Order: sequence, then structure tokens, then C-alpha cells
Amino acid sequence: KGKWGEKQEQIILLKKELETNLSKDNYKNSEIPIDTIINLINQKLNEKQQKLVILIFELLEIIINKLNEIFNEEYLPILSASIINNLNDNNIQLRYKAATVILKILKFNKREFFISQLIESLKIDKNNMRIEILTILAQYYSSSKNSFSKKAIQNYFELLTESLVLCIEDKFNKIRNLSEDLIKESTKYIPIDRYYKASKDLYSKVVQDKVNSKIKEIYGLDNE
Repeated sequence: KGKWGEKQEQIILLKKELETNLSKDNYKNSEIPIDTIINLINQKLNEKQQKLVILIFELLEIIINKLNEIFNEEYLPILSASIINNLNDNNIQLRYKAATVILKILKFNKREFFISQLIESLKIDKNNMRIEILTILAQYYSSSKNSFSKKAIQNYFELLTESLVLCIEDKFNKIRNLSEDLIKESTKYIPIDRYYKASKDLYSKVVQDKVNSKIKEIYGLDNE
């Protein structure tokens, strides 16, 4: 079988065990301690073997499905950086699996810290990561806007402004377009001055003016 076959078998057995026996009532007393499994997942999410990491994400998905907000509160702070890092992988299947797991995490309470981490990660100039995070944040907004208060949505876009200002001047068209779409949505909730304030942190006056001009256009004020 080789090492890969053995690892695969072990993870599949662990998946079956968790699927059958893990619950909110017994997670602290399960046969294999959940803390041990979380530490194993954290270690394996950083492996170079992409097929293995995809299996680990499937294992993680079972835990999230079983524990919901308990996972977000107790274990997400340990795993969040490793989960987000996989959004920059060159394997599209792995990025898709990571994004699926992140969207599942965002369905449950105690997610605010994780949203902040996703938004902060947009400030890192990595193409795959920016594309995946912007797509996730747009999907999260789209699925949540009807159930969230206006104040909650305002707060969400307030958190996003600095990162969107950086991404809207990215050299990649797709990143610029995704940023523009989110800024368009935000025009209903936050004033343009919030973006002008965020653009002051950009590295040159030329870039700042270019970004402000684009923001003005999105807000429909370019003819003023």
C-alpha cells in the first residue's frame, strides 16, 4: 500500500468513527480525544501532499457539522491560519475544499474572529488567496443580508474597506472585479468618505487618486 495508502485508510477510519459517535454531548469524552484530533488536523493541513490535505478537510467538515458553534469557539482559533493558508494552494480542488469548509464555518455563531482574519488576509498580495477570499466574502454577504440587521451589514463593510481599497488596485483583473462588486454592494450601507479615509494608507498619491477616482465612479459620482 505504501505510506499514502496507510494514511488514507487511517483517515477514512477516523472519519467513520467521528460520523458515527461524535456529538455536542460527548465531544470531550469521545474514544479518541477531540483535542488530539484537532492538533493532528492542524499539523496535516500544512502537509505538501495535496490529496492528504483534501482528506483532512473532509475530516474537519464532519467535526464542524457535528459541533457547529462549539467548533468555532473552541477549535477554530487553533486551525484558522492553516485553513486560510490553503486558499493560496495551486491545486484548484484543494482550494475549493478549503472554501467549502470556510463557508460552512461562517454559517455558525462565534465567527466574528474568523471573518476578521479572512479580511486581514486580503492584505497579503497572493492572487489565489485574494480571489478565494473575495468570493467567499461575497457569498457570505449574499446568503446573510436578508437575515442580518442593517447595522450588522454596515459593520461588515466597515471591516472590509481597507482590504477592498488594496484589492481594487490589484494588477489582476479578476481581483479588481470581485472587489468592485463588493464595493458596489457596500454603497447602500457606508458613505464614500469611509473609502477616501482608507485610501490614505496607500503607498503613493498617484495610486490613492486612481483608487479614489474608481470609488467615485462606483458610487455614481464621477460626473460631479
